Amino acid sequence: MSEAQLQLMTVEQAKQVRWLRTNPKPLGELLDEGYLDRNRLEWAATKAYSPMLRQAAHVLLQAQPHQAAPAPKAAPPSQQNALKLRLSLADARSTPWPFQPFAGQSMGELIDTQQLTLKDLGYAVERARNARVREAAMTLMSARLEQALDEPSPLMESVKVVSSGKSFAIRRTYAYTLLLGLLYGTLFTLLGVAVIWNLGSLDQFNPSAAVDQMNANPILIIGVVIFIGILLGGLKLFDVAFEACVKWTEKKIKQHERGAEGEERALEVIERTLDGQWTLFRNVMIPGQSGDIDMILVGPTGLWALEIKNWNGAYRYQGDHWLYLKKGRWSSLRQKQKPSEQARRNAARLGQFLKADGIQKWVTPALIWASTDSSIEVENPATAIWRLERLSDELANVWQGTLMRDEVREQVIAKLTQLCEVERKRQQEMWEQ
Repeated sequence: MSEAQLQLMTVEQAKQVRWLRTNPKPLGELLDEGYLDRNRLEWAATKAYSPMLRQAAHVLLQAQPHQAAPAPKAAPPSQQNALKLRLSLADARSTPWPFQPFAGQSMGELIDTQQLTLKDLGYAVERARNARVREAAMTLMSARLEQALDEPSPLMESVKVVSSGKSFAIRRTYAYTLLLGLLYGTLFTLLGVAVIWNLGSLDQFNPSAAVDQMNANPILIIGVVIFIGILLGGLKLFDVAFEACVKWTEKKIKQHERGAEGEERALEVIERTLDGQWTLFRNVMIPGQSGDIDMILVGPTGLWALEIKNWNGAYRYQGDHWLYLKKGRWSSLRQKQKPSEQARRNAARLGQFLKADGIQKWVTPALIWASTDSSIEVENPATAIWRLERLSDELANVWQGTLMRDEVREQVIAKLTQLCEVERKRQQEMWEQ
């Protein structure tokens, strides 16, 4: 369809345009189902890669105030009370059970052999750390209770995930936890030494002789008072310094635990959205660099370096300027703290790493805002920012880019797979020592 035809698109023509690959139905049908709301249409009108989809969304947005929203189609009686699932029954059954003594076995087999009860599934819904396990437990519980299920449309194959080992956030969490243990261990050791030394000194201490010496020499009394004051002051300073170190360490642990939670949330959406034509690399360590790249996405239309943030608080991202709310006032983030700068830096590092092997491919930086309890205002961002609640649409949108040659994609995947295997082996050897 030409540019002139796009400008003359009618409402009926707009309703025939199909949505993204995650839900490739006509827009009119999705409006009837209630899947498309004004917020989603506004997103498509500004951010969809396809000019036809952008124009169709624009036409429908203009038409919405002038026409009543179509009544949603009544679901068949058997489906009116169906539970909407995010994981199909087949995928739920194939999900490994994470808890002992059946860890690693598929949940479907454990249910068939009556080794998992409804109580076990309920425990997994509440306690499992992995989001896929929680979804699988919910799906299987619903099936056991004979609840009508509305399963998602199956994909050809789930995105392939390759990890280089534990993430930077998890490794930092372990390191700070170890530091916290060392602080408490040092404190208890010092207390033990002080108690033993004092017990030994008491055997040789003669109170009467000490009183006689102080009566004979008043200056000695002043010295004792000064010594006690210095000792108490030193103990107070030590207590303040120790408490400050503990609070700082606990804060760091919580920050990195929060970062790991954000990565898991993003992974859950990516696994649910993309199919087997895509490969996701996690926690990639580029040689010569200290930090890792949270995720690298490789697919038919390109290569993305993904930086994931799960910050709390209130933020503004305007152009490439970051502000955060602190004590009621907006303050600027330093250059090194800017997540957009970190995403671009990671993309450049990855590009240089591939270029060293003769792989010439542009790496697109993107920032995933995985927080569910923070606010962020975005205006003309210099680096793409994908909110968690719109992540599935953003991922479907990347299908519209220019196709990458298969041989180039295979080279990139092979290079990154080898890099992850080397790092995973290095971490395994380090933890075994």
